[in-house]
Amino acid sequence: MAEIEMEFRQVIESSYIPQDISFDRKQTLYLLAYLFELRAGIKPFASLHAARASRNRNQTPFIFWCEVAAELDIRLAHTEEDSYFIEDFCCKRISIAMIAQQRHKSVWEVRRRIESAISYIASGWVGRWKDTKRRKGISYKEWKKHHVR
Repeated sequence: MAEIEMEFRQVIESSYIPQDISFDRKQTLYLLAYLFELRAGIKPFASLHAARASRNRNQTPFIFWCEVAAELDIRLAHTEEDSYFIEDFCCKRISIAMIAQQRHKSVWEVRRRIESAISYIASGWVGRWKDTKRRKGISYKEWKKHHVR
């Protein structure tokens, strides 16, 4: 089993409370695993346990989870066609081998495209495509040229 597949299995067993979300790699994978629920304003299953265990008993309003889903959708839109591979793998939990077969691609290519897209969208609160004081925004196409091996 490849690294991304093992990492994904470990991550979906994690749990995060809303205050912890910063869109790093692990959190992005975790949120993608529950994207369909987030779009409906339903907090991820594992987060229910984290919220109950925390001392803060405040209920996170469903609007927060909708906003997280909207942010993920914006990030996915920047990855062009690769967003379909991410949705199949993370949201629908289809194996990389099955995705490759369905899309008539090699397993290696599907894995590389998923890795690349996740690395691009897991960029903290400020997306890679946005200009900041520290860096100039970069499109996914340009980013792949410089960061994908």
